Amino acid sequence: MHPSVSKPERAGVEFRVLDVVQVLRDGQSVALGGSRQRALLALLLRTPGQSVAAEGLVEELWAGEPPTGAATTLRSYVSRLRSALGDDAAIVATAAGYAIEVAPERVDAVRFERLIREGESALAVGRAARAGSRVREALALWRGPAYAGTGGTSGMGSALRDESERLEELRLHAIELRFEADLALGRGSVLVDELQALVRAHPYRERLWAQLMLALYRSGRQADALAAYHRARKALDEDLAVEPGEELRSLEAAILRQEVPAVTPQEERHNLPALLTSFIGRGDEIAEAGRILDAARLLTLTGVGGVGKTRLAIEIAWKLIPEFAGGAWFVDLAPATAGALIDRQIATAMGMPEQGGAALADQLASRLREADTLLILDNCEHLREATAQRAAQLLAAVPGLRILATSREALGIPGEVDYPLQPLGLPADDDPDAIRRAEAVSLFLARARAARPRMPDDAPTLVTVAGICRELEGLPLALELAAARAKALSVTEIAAQVHDRFRFLVSWRRLTTARHQTLRKAVDWSYDLLESDAQRTLAQLSVFAGGFSLDAVASVSTDGDDDYALELLTRLTDASLLVVEETDGISRYRLLETIRQYAAERLADNGEADQVREKHAAHFESLAVRAWRPLRFGDDSPKWVAQLARDHDNLRAALAWAREQGDGGRLLRMTESLWWFWWMHGDLMEGAEWLQEALARSPDHSDRLHGRALYGASGLAWARGDLEAASELVTRAMSVAEATGDVMFESAGVNTLALVALLRGDAARAEQMFEAARRRAAMDESDPAWRDQLMATQMNNMGTAAHQQGKLALARQRHEEALDAFRRLGDADGMATAQLQLGLVDADDGRWDAAHDHFVGALRVYDAAGFSHYTAECLDGLAAVANARGMAGQAAVLLGAAVGIRERVSGTPLVADADLRDREAAAARRALGEHELEQELERGRADPDSVIEAALRD
Repeated sequence: MHPSVSKPERAGVEFRVLDVVQVLRDGQSVALGGSRQRALLALLLRTPGQSVAAEGLVEELWAGEPPTGAATTLRSYVSRLRSALGDDAAIVATAAGYAIEVAPERVDAVRFERLIREGESALAVGRAARAGSRVREALALWRGPAYAGTGGTSGMGSALRDESERLEELRLHAIELRFEADLALGRGSVLVDELQALVRAHPYRERLWAQLMLALYRSGRQADALAAYHRARKALDEDLAVEPGEELRSLEAAILRQEVPAVTPQEERHNLPALLTSFIGRGDEIAEAGRILDAARLLTLTGVGGVGKTRLAIEIAWKLIPEFAGGAWFVDLAPATAGALIDRQIATAMGMPEQGGAALADQLASRLREADTLLILDNCEHLREATAQRAAQLLAAVPGLRILATSREALGIPGEVDYPLQPLGLPADDDPDAIRRAEAVSLFLARARAARPRMPDDAPTLVTVAGICRELEGLPLALELAAARAKALSVTEIAAQVHDRFRFLVSWRRLTTARHQTLRKAVDWSYDLLESDAQRTLAQLSVFAGGFSLDAVASVSTDGDDDYALELLTRLTDASLLVVEETDGISRYRLLETIRQYAAERLADNGEADQVREKHAAHFESLAVRAWRPLRFGDDSPKWVAQLARDHDNLRAALAWAREQGDGGRLLRMTESLWWFWWMHGDLMEGAEWLQEALARSPDHSDRLHGRALYGASGLAWARGDLEAASELVTRAMSVAEATGDVMFESAGVNTLALVALLRGDAARAEQMFEAARRRAAMDESDPAWRDQLMATQMNNMGTAAHQQGKLALARQRHEEALDAFRRLGDADGMATAQLQLGLVDADDGRWDAAHDHFVGALRVYDAAGFSHYTAECLDGLAAVANARGMAGQAAVLLGAAVGIRERVSGTPLVADADLRDREAAAARRALGEHELEQELERGRADPDSVIEAALRD
């Protein structure tokens, strides 16, 4: 079996304690607050994932003298840190205290200790170069004294002070390991000055004295080496009254007799190409590859053509040369046309002359056994089986051999580590600093400036470059080909052309390999290696927009045969032509846009485009229709919202195909089914526009489906606050319902008209209309589940009408009755709506604990379902609770988060919601002042998800 390694997290977040305690997010420091909050973070980071007792934290933070209310202050510190860290780490409350959930490798102290252990292990088996590399990487993590910024040594509790001292001792040990590795490699002469300084600073460390003596002796300075021994002896005797240890005394005797073993500097043997351009990014991948090759003997870099496998392999090999006494040998297998030529390619790369007698395979094995060797086998895909067989034979015959391979597909050898290489990182936003830090942008700019040295570096240019990189999805070959155009074109002109990538991205450099001269040839190389059924499937997958699931592929490409679909997807994934992503245990697939465009051309060439698009549209029409009932009834609506959200682009593509084909029936069926999803997901304008088009193209304006689509359009208009349009549309819907005998939609229509009256301030009339709607719904037996759900909704709305009239007891009674009805129906959304309304009643009645519990209960459901409008309303309600409890800062953060959510979906609060928000914002302003209010509002608006998470957790 060959394990697969996911690409390391790119940039992301880093936790530093080997200096000032800080958190870096994409290279930028996160504001953590004062020294005690930093100390709290440091205490939790000592043992990531493990609980630290709250009492111990209090004791540490106040150095054994906690003030009154320290426990409350600790909770405040925890809350602030949670807000600062956002999604980067979770500080969770445990039975005993708190724990921070973060990948240990994100903490510099954890990485430091792991690298030291690796260095010790390498040194123990004589791999001095590897040991030195690991220890240098470890020491580079130090930027100052450990745990700085937590109050100073005198202000630290004993735990941080002890940990700081332990890490400092380990740092000295690491320095000694580095010296030992360098001495073993014959580098003594360059160490003398540094060692002289260290023995002055640490005169009692005998290991440092011994290393200084060796460095002096091997530099031809025997007398100075003996003088160093006498200085060491004097320091130990005068200050500690002890004699030097046996190791130091033995070394002195060996120096006197000139019996110290000589060390010959290691010769670097390789044939690695000296590359003409700088290597950009991939720091995580290089470090990870080195660690993998410590433990595994075969590492295969896999990925789509043009992702940079060969270039990365060469860069990794350059870093590892010192660790392989037998050398690092680059073998390009692309020219080999048959498996029988592999040994000849390897022998030629290693400079092995033709010899008679023994077979070439035996000669290779004999040569490779001379010393630890790294082979880089590049471009294995076209000879995959032969390369796999030969690599397995060599690894079995030569224990000291490591192989670094590149291939579109893993070789499939037992013990192989398959390392899928992803495109370069893209900028998260259009902030100039964020753009500059992105690896894809760094590569493009470096290559473009080689062609045009005076290219501007202003913000508009950077934003344009970021757009080019996003369009090309960070694919290195595409970026290099696009950047080469900078000699003749501005970045604005390049940006206007890159959408036509197969025509535009062409190189005329004569020294470039053929498959790297155009983007098309790079993809051709992969496509031509596929079997015909996989080629056909790849072409068909181009009709999907965004990601897609196994069952969708089976429906579109294999006539419902899931097993065959999985086999084809596996083949394409193995060939690095599909990206696999997993969310919440669900695997989905997608094509890079470059591959999708190529596949679309192949589909057009096959003459199957219309047929496959029709299958695609039929599949997603079926999904939309099936989703309608579970979205409206039952407790699994969050699952269906998530499913439709994942396939939102595919649903749009299916709607677009229906419009293109003039298929009004499909448009009407899909839009009537999807309008509730659009409301929940916050896509109110998009839904309204699709419904408007579907209604205009409807083949029969008097049938039931047309009426129900009108009702959906009225619901979206009401949610947008467009009461005139809501009234007009629902009146038309009711006319169709009456003509077709659709009693349920007549009742639902009256309910909508009552909601309009409620928002216009006529609560008494609305109450009467809700009651009339309930009576009408009760008459219908055609759909009992919907009838009962609709009647529960109308009861809940009657409670809202009573609330608006100041009848709090009656409002609470009706909402509780509705809540019980929804609970019996298993309608989670309905229960949440009743809880939200109960929270508002309780808030007006001053029952703040009950209001809090109702708002949180509703928020939990709405957040899981992605129901943005009501999620924001829950946050406004929780802001009222916070204000009432004297926590105006928290109230402002909650109000800001509600604004952020509405901005994400281009939504505005309805009239009643706006009244609540304005009232609570005014209360927070009185408590905080304008400046602090705006700061806290912005904090919530910038990261609503973290605010919701904290509200649900706390």
